[in-house]
This record gives sequence, structure tokens and C-alpha cells, in this order.
Amino acid sequence: MMFFVFILTLLGMYLLFISTEKYRSPKSTGHFKPLAQKYYSLLRILAFLLFALSGFILIKKYGFSIGFVSWWIFATPLTFLLILWLNPLKPSKTSSKSSI
Repeated sequence: MMFFVFILTLLGMYLLFISTEKYRSPKSTGHFKPLAQKYYSLLRILAFLLFALSGFILIKKYGFSIGFVSWWIFATPLTFLLILWLNPLKPSKTSSKSSI
């Protein structure tokens, strides 16, 4: 059951990513770009429905307070890892000037 909730949450986050303006820009490339350009509002609605479904599953299994908190704690690291995976971090180029 937890794996199913994990997949629903991860799929919802990915749908939110492909519906962003950054992904739909002319410079970006991707397999789902035509789908994202045409149906971006539907993708967002579907993503939020997936989030609601995964939260509902946890609430039904563990009760309202425990289910919601466990979904929130479960979704936060997934969001962070998805952001790190999609936006590679590069060191900034700074000039080292001595202030002597």
C-alpha cells in the first residue's frame, strides 16, 4: 500500500513538473512536451487529484491526523529529491578578489 502511495505522489509531482512554464518553453526538449503544451491545465488537475488520492488512501488506512501527517512527511523528501534531480546544482563562478 505504501509503495502505491509513493508512486501516486511521485507521478503527481512529475505531472506538475511537465506542466510548468520551464518545461513548455521553446528551448526545452522532452517526450511529453506536446502533451504538456496542449493539456497543461488538465495535467495540473490530474496531479492534484493524484495527491488527494494518495492522501485519502493514507487517511483511510491510519486515520485523519496520522494519515495526513504521514502523507506530508512522506511527500516532503520526495519533493526535495525531485527538485534536485530535475535542477542539477552547479557551483557558481565567483571571482576571488583579495581585499587587502
